[in-house]
Amino acid sequence: MIDAVLKKGKEKAVLHRHPWVFSGAVERVKGKPANGDIVRLTDAGGKFMAYGFYNDQSRVALRLLEWDEAVEVNELWFREKVAAAVAGRSDILAGEIPILAASSSASRTTCRG
Repeated sequence: MIDAVLKKGKEKAVLHRHPWVFSGAVERVKGKPANGDIVRLTDAGGKFMAYGFYNDQSRVALRLLEWDEAVEVNELWFREKVAAAVAGRSDILAGEIPILAASSSASRTTCRG
């Protein structure tokens, strides 16, 4: 896997699990990942920080996905994340979902799931 190396002193946001790493925070990329490839983010000393999607055409160079080095980001990982998101919203998806509500109006437009 290709490594992207964070500039020294730019670790705080990643440690707080912010999902974006701006291009100005990246010291270098070891290799030539294609846009959309998953890369391994390390700190300046080479310590793992996260995995994320790489994009050299955006000011957000990395969109972080996973902060546990032992977890492999693959199709199963995505399926589990989507399943957990859907399960967490099952109460919303089963009933009426307000899609428009005016503060002074008693009427609401709803969508039935």
